[in-house]
Amino acid sequence: MKKIIFLFAIIFTLSLSAQTQRQTMIWQDVERTYKVLTPANYNQEESLPMLVFLHGLRDNIDNNNEIYQRIADEFHWIVLLPQALEASVNLMGTIIDLGAMWNAELTVSLGPLTVSPNSNVDDAGFIMALTDTIISKYNIETENIFMSGFSMGGFMTHRMATEYYEKFKAFAPSSGMMPKSLENVIVPQPVKILHIHGTSDSVVSYDGTTSVVEGMPNLSVGLSVEQTINFWTNTNGVNNPPIIDSLEDRKDDGLRFIRYSYLGEDPGREVRFLKIEGGDHIPYVDANIYDVDCLAEIYDFFTSSRTGVSLEEIEINPMKLFPNPTSNQVQLIADHNITISILNMSGITLINKEIKKGANTIDVSHLKPGCYILKNNFGKQRKLIIK
Repeated sequence: MKKIIFLFAIIFTLSLSAQTQRQTMIWQDVERTYKVLTPANYNQEESLPMLVFLHGLRDNIDNNNEIYQRIADEFHWIVLLPQALEASVNLMGTIIDLGAMWNAELTVSLGPLTVSPNSNVDDAGFIMALTDTIISKYNIETENIFMSGFSMGGFMTHRMATEYYEKFKAFAPSSGMMPKSLENVIVPQPVKILHIHGTSDSVVSYDGTTSVVEGMPNLSVGLSVEQTINFWTNTNGVNNPPIIDSLEDRKDDGLRFIRYSYLGEDPGREVRFLKIEGGDHIPYVDANIYDVDCLAEIYDFFTSSRTGVSLEEIEINPMKLFPNPTSNQVQLIADHNITISILNMSGITLINKEIKKGANTIDVSHLKPGCYILKNNFGKQRKLIIK
């Protein structure tokens, strides 16, 4: 019996190891590379959401595997990591290697020259073909496929959001803007999107310039952060001012995390911006070092978008509440119609209200500063702070 268990352990280990190795597929006569990460104790009979994550410039899918595996394990999702091809530009007879780079339709003007790195590579087509291939091989919740990317992967994520908005439930680009070449693109339906950016980013500046070519001045290849956010709020028809939630600053690290939530008529129109004041070109994914774990922010944003939620999941995460603490009103986004009550710490009900699926505003301006309990009819509760 022990031998059987030991043999099973070896087979399981080899199987799990194989899932983290590079794999290849032929796309347009070119061998393309990718990885698929599955959560610990993965059961192929269980249908899971999938995150497609796009790496940055000169990066590759062998780096940061501990972060990607953490996503798979903590999200309990399948993570797909496509690899970009090497790119170069010809500057007046001088070939400059750029490293692995997505064709995000970036256009760079260098005096009289205009170059578009890897413009002959159909990366968008490759990513979609690869996504379909993984769907055919794994048990994927096809209605819950998400995309995120960092740096150049952020640029590419913005591009994919303008083209494949029907395939992905939501997008979360970080430290990469909307490419400037796409600023006049018309996206025919709302796109739920979260953008993350540091105000002191030394690689992809807050104003949209970036150092595409090492050793040269920053070049304007993307919209600024404000222009990028405006692009998506205009696309989604969101005219309301944002709900601003300044997150607790507990660490003396020179950083300040501020969440801007632009809400429309329904949750699918939400545009969210996580502004990292003083933040550089860093993922900020460790809550032990920073006040905010950006992976947790992305997970919260994505899970609020999921469809086909079971009753059990509704009870676990039935509503999203912000800003919290607040002083006059609180925004509550519910996945389903629910009833909520706000109680003081003595258990006395002060507010009882029917909440519809989507975004709801609750007036709490008459409540005294202090701690309250917000409960729903599923028996779940959240702490609400009035300041």
